[in-house]
Amino acid sequence: MPPVLPRDRHGRAAWGVMVYLAGDTPWGFEALREDLAEILNIGGSADLTLVVQHDGPDGASRYIVPPKASPDLAPTQRFERIDSGGTAVLLDFVRWGMTVCRCDRLALVLGSPYSVPPGAGVGSDGTNALALAYDDGSGNVLRVSDLAGVLREALSDDEREQIDLLAIDSCYVQFLELAYELEDVVRILIAPQTTVPIAGWDYVRVLSR
Repeated sequence: MPPVLPRDRHGRAAWGVMVYLAGDTPWGFEALREDLAEILNIGGSADLTLVVQHDGPDGASRYIVPPKASPDLAPTQRFERIDSGGTAVLLDFVRWGMTVCRCDRLALVLGSPYSVPPGAGVGSDGTNALALAYDDGSGNVLRVSDLAGVLREALSDDEREQIDLLAIDSCYVQFLELAYELEDVVRILIAPQTTVPIAGWDYVRVLSR
């Protein structure tokens, strides 16, 4: 386990983590609600500033998670319907998250149980390798080039040159095209090359470490 980085002399946390849960999907949206519950149950810490945007069939919400378990935390913002497969919504979230997470190091987590839209053409292995998330309300998908463009635009408004860590909690999304598109804006990329359980990552375990 790496050493915990202390707050700097300006009082900033060592890490800021922005979690984008794109759960407005035909199936699997319950798993994204459970991911949100896990995140609120573990909370942030003195060395971790944590913000979350969760989108589901019934609407979306944003949270600034305090440094303690907060299972009944009220959202910081609520939205009726948003397009989590579109660039404008992701860009707005990342810009907002950067203003909250004034931290030494910054991570972005993308979670989606469903990246291939119904009826879309897929590869021979049954996957759509260039899609990262799907929004059922709009029918849009977030593609690799979309993500890279969003991060470049958000970083151009901030003092940072790169996102320190990008982690994608979705099936079949670790591929060469993704790494190539992100090489100038992301230092470390974590994503699966295979399927992952519908429940996704254990956020309690990840965030507590």
